[in-house]
Amino acid sequence: MESLTKADLDKITTEDLSKLLSIDRVFKYTSLSSGINDILLKSTLKFSDPTEYNDPFDCHAYLLKVDMSNANIEAFVDLQYPNLSRNLKRELIRRFNTDEIYKGIESERKRFKITCFSLDKKNTLMWSHYADKHKGICIGFQFPLIYEDKFILSPVSYFDKTPLIEGLADAMKLIRYWLSMKSDCWEYEQEIRAIRKSKSISSFEYIQFERSCVKEIIFGCKVTQNEIDNSKKLLKLNGFDLKNIFLKKMVIDKDTFKLKEVLL
Repeated sequence: MESLTKADLDKITTEDLSKLLSIDRVFKYTSLSSGINDILLKSTLKFSDPTEYNDPFDCHAYLLKVDMSNANIEAFVDLQYPNLSRNLKRELIRRFNTDEIYKGIESERKRFKITCFSLDKKNTLMWSHYADKHKGICIGFQFPLIYEDKFILSPVSYFDKTPLIEGLADAMKLIRYWLSMKSDCWEYEQEIRAIRKSKSISSFEYIQFERSCVKEIIFGCKVTQNEIDNSKKLLKLNGFDLKNIFLKKMVIDKDTFKLKEVLL
């Protein structure tokens, strides 16, 4: 099996950064109630253990296939045991069992939590699956690439096979790559992940964001005018300056099987 080399992984990381620099906004699909009451009014995003997501392959242990013939064990030991003395590190490297790399990376992965966004705000399937069958909303955010100590953004890479990864690859790049790898059957989602290294041992946690990050609120095509009016009223009563946010609604394009957005 042909493996992804250290150079390949470095290239993917660079390409991901270039992609992120070209992105203006990311979009979160959700139900109307959760979007208004939990995300917007509380200014929070739910970060979860990715193994709880609807894709059974998401961050599964078997996806991490590392070619151990040239594994950078010394770098891995430095990452996992930064406070050991030089002599103890040497002894640990001498006795190292390659199975420890898998155990260590799996242990490291459990410290990460994820919340998901999309680059596409008009995807009919996304509205159906994640926004209460078009009765929900899609929120457009503009985040920094590295949001203080909250999270980093990472594009998802899609594959038709699980690649073998060269052991010389940087351990942290390998983990980020693992957290952002999915089957190409999900490629239509155009997913961008927000990843954080958590101190919590729970399977999820809520992280606050600045309201200024909210740039668009898009109502689904099945949201009623009364629901829109009530949502706007509730947001205003809780201090949202809607003049600085694009308010839109998705409508059915009568000439195609597509959705189009209209300003409210």
